[in-house]
Amino acid sequence: MINLLPTEDKVEIKKEYFRRLTVVAGFFLFFVCLSAIILLSPSVFLVKKYKENYVKQLDFSEQRLALSSAPESISAAKGLNLKLKKLKELQKSGDELSVLIKKIIENKPPGVKLKVFFYDKRAKGVADKILVQGFSSTRDNFLDFIERLKNSGKFAEIESPPSNLLSEKDVDFNIFVILKTNEE
Repeated sequence: MINLLPTEDKVEIKKEYFRRLTVVAGFFLFFVCLSAIILLSPSVFLVKKYKENYVKQLDFSEQRLALSSAPESISAAKGLNLKLKKLKELQKSGDELSVLIKKIIENKPPGVKLKVFFYDKRAKGVADKILVQGFSSTRDNFLDFIERLKNSGKFAEIESPPSNLLSEKDVDFNIFVILKTNEE
C-alpha cells in the first residue's frame, strides 16, 4: 500500500503516536507502582509490629535476667557474711579483718565484682595477706580498683600479677592485699 500523505502529516502522525504511547506507558507504570504499594503495605506494617514485639520481648528478657540474678547475689552475700564472721573470730590483733574486707568492698568501683576472699595468717612479725578474686568488665575499672586500694592507706601493699592486665575486657583477676603489721 502506498502512503500518499504529505511528509508534514507523516511527521505529525508519528509525534501523535509517540505521545499516545508515552501516555499509555505512564498510566501503566503508575498503576504498577500503585499496585506494588498496595500489595507491600501490609508487609511493612507486619514488619513494624514484629519489630515492636521483638523490642518488648528483649526488654522483658533483660528484666527477667536482672531479677534472676538477685537470689544468687543474696546467697553469695550470705555466704560472704558467714566467711566474714569466721574470719573475724580468727583475727586477734590490729584492725579487725571484717573492717579491712569492708574497706576493700567500699573501694570497689561499679564495673568490678568481687567473688572470693582468702585470708592468709602469717607468723608474728610477717604481714598477713588477703587474696581477692574477682571480675572486672574492663582493665580500666580493675586499675581504678587497685589505685583506690593503694590510696585508702589501710594496706601495706597491693600485689597484682601481670596476667591480670592481659585482657582489655572481661578481666578475671587475683590480687594480694598485704596488711600492715603491728610494727608499722
